[in-house]
Amino acid sequence: MREKKIEFAIIPHTIATKPEIDIPPDRVIDPVIGAYKKDVDRTLLIENLKLTSDERFREFDAYVQGVMALRQAGIKFRQYQNSDQP
Repeated sequence: MREKKIEFAIIPHTIATKPEIDIPPDRVIDPVIGAYKKDVDRTLLIENLKLTSDERFREFDAYVQGVMALRQAGIKFRQYQNSDQP
């Protein structure tokens, strides 16, 4: 019985390769990323990444609770305004 030979085609652009020269990531800037990068406060991202996933979830939960409280306050305010009108 003869074994079947399987050939694989390797497409160069789909293989992640390390460049021969190590260029720091902050030096290689895609023009689109560079346009958005100037508007991002990286200190907030760094501080958030220092937290554990549990701490990040608790902070997110507190944020959602604040949003819900603000939403409820808006609903009550609109009800108060509507009940005041003749």
